[in-house]
Amino acid sequence: SPASAGNDIPGIVSISTPSGESDEELMPRDTQGRFLWIFERRIMPFLYQGLLRWEWRTLLFASYFLLVALSLLFAVAPSLKEGDLLVQKELSRRARFMADLIVELNAENIISKAESRSDIPDSIAKAEGVTQAVLVDLDGRVIAPAARLNQYVTTGPAAKLVVLAREAFQNGQVKPIVTPGPKGVILAASPMFGYSQKEGKNIPLSMGLVAIDSRIARNGVGKETIIYAEAIIYLGFFALILALVIYRLTLKPLEIINNQIDRSLKGAHQEDFSRECKFEELSQLQDVIEALLRRSAAAQLAENQKESGTSNISIADECLHSFRLLGEQMSHGMAFCDAERRLLFMNSPLEEISGIRNDNSVMQNFPDQARDQAFSALLNDLFDRASASVDGATEEFEFSGVPHQIKMVGVGNRSGASRGYVLTVVRIDNG
Repeated sequence: SPASAGNDIPGIVSISTPSGESDEELMPRDTQGRFLWIFERRIMPFLYQGLLRWEWRTLLFASYFLLVALSLLFAVAPSLKEGDLLVQKELSRRARFMADLIVELNAENIISKAESRSDIPDSIAKAEGVTQAVLVDLDGRVIAPAARLNQYVTTGPAAKLVVLAREAFQNGQVKPIVTPGPKGVILAASPMFGYSQKEGKNIPLSMGLVAIDSRIARNGVGKETIIYAEAIIYLGFFALILALVIYRLTLKPLEIINNQIDRSLKGAHQEDFSRECKFEELSQLQDVIEALLRRSAAAQLAENQKESGTSNISIADECLHSFRLLGEQMSHGMAFCDAERRLLFMNSPLEEISGIRNDNSVMQNFPDQARDQAFSALLNDLFDRASASVDGATEEFEFSGVPHQIKMVGVGNRSGASRGYVLTVVRIDNG
């Protein structure tokens, strides 16, 4: 089935039916949804197979040339047919007019029984396309022209028209009869009526018969071939231009994405992908590629920084959560600062010991937040000594007369400089 055929194409189409549910149950009920469902489930799987056999551009250009063929079928051919119908309609009027004129010119001679004086003017008999122009009686006997006098019209479509017209005119029809014949011939028969004293009414006496070959005004096989050839040339040219335009318009967003990927892989810094092209169908692809490139760039940056011993990631991003968790579990005071001596975290015991409030001091210079100048000076000294020593620095200090041991150590050493500092304050008498 088409659905199963589509399922054989990995990454192109995947159509699955839940267990216990048929395709008909999954088909939407509304007309538009049903049409789209049939289009996606029944038609497109066959076309998806083409992507596995031919290049996408081959399918694109082939579809446009198929459009050219369909245009010839549904546009040029109906136009030519409509033109032929107009020609036949006009020639039918012409044939009827000639038949009426034959009757009008010879009516007096027929009524006065002077048949030998009847004739067909050359303007009718020798007109372009006229294959037959005669005046005949109801039995098909030729009255005019004189060259065919007393001959009978017994063969061909003209003879059939004589029989048909005789029955119609005898039954009271007064309008001319126009009918198409084989090979594009247009036949017209116009009645001539005369008064019959015996019957007391007008009866048909004869009829003018005209046959015109419509092929003189219609497009022949050669001319139609030329018309189709010209249509193919013009439509093919414009279809080729349009296909090239669509081809380039489709490829341009992909080229932009490819250039961005190439620049990103070469190390160029890019904040976001360019979304200037309005191509909604590629939005998800751009999102995925952007995320992958950012991860790749971050991983490469981390690897380079690891090799060079540097990192642009702040110490707060790396260690704040860990030291906050540790400080909240400790019973003695602890503080965590960055390389610029700004306070990142202080636990509750140290707030009680130092009188410094964590909420008001975060991201502020820690020594400047000390209420005691001696404690502020001590902190600056500890920062200076801890940054120069791997083991850190230790001092004793009294808070409200209670001695405490203060120890500071640098963390995240980078090129001989600490990226952060951890401070602990423990009462001496408590060990």
